[in-house]
Amino acid sequence: MKSKTIGKGCFLLLLFLGACSENREILMPPPPDPQPPIEGVIKDGLSFSPEILEANKEATIVFKALKTSPLYNYAGEVYAHIGVVEGEWLYVPADWNENIDKCKMKKEADNTWSITLSPSIREWFGVANGMSVRKIGIVIRNADGTKKGIETDSFIPVNDNTFTPGEITHEPLPAGTLEGINIINPTTVTWVLYDKDTQGKHKDYAYLIGDFNNWELNSQYQMKRDEASGCWWYTLTGLDPQKEYAFQYYIGSEADGAIRLADAYAEKILDPANDKYIAPSTYPNLPKFPDNTVGVVSMFQTVPQASENITITPYAIEDPNNLIIYELLFRDFSASGDINGAMEKLDYLKTLGVNAIELMPVQEFDGNDSWGYNPCFYFAMDKAYGTKAMYKQFIDACHKKGIAVILDVVYNHATGANPFAKLYWNPTTNATASNNPWFNVSAPHPYSVFHDFNHESPLVRTFVKRNLKFLLNEYKVDGFRFDLAKGFTQKSSTEANASNYDASRIAILKDYNAAVKEENPNACVILELFCDLSEEKVLAEDGMKLWRNLNNAYCQSAMGWAENSS
Repeated sequence: MKSKTIGKGCFLLLLFLGACSENREILMPPPPDPQPPIEGVIKDGLSFSPEILEANKEATIVFKALKTSPLYNYAGEVYAHIGVVEGEWLYVPADWNENIDKCKMKKEADNTWSITLSPSIREWFGVANGMSVRKIGIVIRNADGTKKGIETDSFIPVNDNTFTPGEITHEPLPAGTLEGINIINPTTVTWVLYDKDTQGKHKDYAYLIGDFNNWELNSQYQMKRDEASGCWWYTLTGLDPQKEYAFQYYIGSEADGAIRLADAYAEKILDPANDKYIAPSTYPNLPKFPDNTVGVVSMFQTVPQASENITITPYAIEDPNNLIIYELLFRDFSASGDINGAMEKLDYLKTLGVNAIELMPVQEFDGNDSWGYNPCFYFAMDKAYGTKAMYKQFIDACHKKGIAVILDVVYNHATGANPFAKLYWNPTTNATASNNPWFNVSAPHPYSVFHDFNHESPLVRTFVKRNLKFLLNEYKVDGFRFDLAKGFTQKSSTEANASNYDASRIAILKDYNAAVKEENPNACVILELFCDLSEEKVLAEDGMKLWRNLNNAYCQSAMGWAENSS
């Protein structure tokens, strides 16, 4: 992982791929982003807790004014114009120009106010039993109504206890389906969601919610259960091949409550907290986030858009031992900070003698401004740099110029926004729970950040290999750099012995390398390992390359300085 300040731009990396080096420094990442909040987030500073609002329970709504908000640095009283939305606004406690204590928001800090609906949402509004509470509408305003915290109305979904999960239907998975989104034909999709913890237990219910059912909980969309595979599944017909759909899983239990979960295998997600900051020039026609849900949502379309049907020029690395690799961060490489800007500079890279580009992590990461070592969705490319079509066009352009494309991939850990992490989460410790079948509660090695994958878990091994093959097949990349490969172990260690020979780590890395070679025998695998030479020798003999971090030594030599130049 990377911890040294890389500064602006990218580096020309000379990879000395021999078996010996005295340079054992491990680069660590920038300080990790904070974990995603346990409350739900609507937009523009408006959030609420708990994550899923229940009509018969208390709820707190918080507004934190952004610098662009008319209420930023506002010193006066702030009120919530609020009501239950059922086609129209109902049970509104006060008119727009009426200020009552019930709707007055409490100032928590500068630019931050809250209101608590207590003892329950239903009682606070005075909604009669038997009447549903599915959505709250809210506008944050100043005392005379001349300023709004957010210019448009905001809506918060509510789970009404009139909803009672139905009995589980047990049926085997349809033949040939995998976890995630299975497109059966242009009008039919089968969803498969794995849910079986380390104790062999599962949630009480799982439903599909999305554009196809107006995001409403409906018995018609309750997922079936296959105990043999540990999966929930559901098949939906009658879909429009020309339409892109958004969806989530609504999964939970009586003991833990429910969560809205995006699909870990989705190739595109929508993020209400970050997508609004992506420029239209970077991602044209970015879909609008759905009004009737919160949290990250998954996207799918049964027939790919014509713009994504790009044939990437085939390419094979001529000599894997003679790679001149340029490490490229889209964010800093051009003025626009995206794929568009990088495309304009490929000729410049070619004049440098570069024959390979190593893209710093581009799989969906938390936020938009990052090196990318905080991944959350592995099958989706981050929209902060461009569309799926743009990624393919970039790789195709590189191949046409005789430049290989290597992806820096981060399988040591994931953030708390990852669906596997969210499915079994401990809100008390704000970390993955002890029954999570994908993650360790604590990393066995001393270099971890975020949440550490257990690479001895068959679930993790299958997921990583499937993801590697997907990237090779879908994007025709030419290889991978495995970030923090030293962490691919369950063997407990300290900084003093983490580099020692580890047979289990060797077996894991060989397994991943074999998966890569099975899909593309010419693809290269580069390891950020820094381990005992006896271990590196075994991995080198298996065809993997060892990343040496010789950029600093090269720069010292180029400047004529003998110190640290070898």
